Amino acid sequence: HFVPGEPEVQTLELLRRKPVVLVRHGHPLGTRAVTAKRLAAQLHVDVQRRSRAPSPVDVVLADLGLAREIVLTVAQSNVAALVAARSDFVAILSEHLARAMAPSMGLTVLPLAFSVEPEPMVLAWHPRHNADQAHALLRRLLLKQVGATRGE
Repeated sequence: HFVPGEPEVQTLELLRRKPVVLVRHGHPLGTRAVTAKRLAAQLHVDVQRRSRAPSPVDVVLADLGLAREIVLTVAQSNVAALVAARSDFVAILSEHLARAMAPSMGLTVLPLAFSVEPEPMVLAWHPRHNADQAHALLRRLLLKQVGATRGE
């Protein structure tokens, strides 16, 4: 979960992102059902996390006595998808993002074989921006757009 760097940072959860597996078309992982053991046995590209905190996927795998071998860490999800598209590395990304990128990048989206707590997407800002009309408008528009995509 998001932990602000400063105690006075305000946060608001926008939505929760369900993780899925993303591999290149023809990847061996996609030839049959993805089990926790088969997933853990792959080489992974991962998106850097704050404080190197384990992902919810890593927590579930650890509970099963398994661990992923992360051989490459990148700063952005789109880079992880590009690496997966051009290699045998496996990426685990949010379903919404994975499904948006998969068709144009030659990627296959696979479900996880186990239940994982979806990760929150958080909007964060310093309170000094509360009085800034442009910043407040941006936050309202973002919240409205997120609500529209969730059908609210």
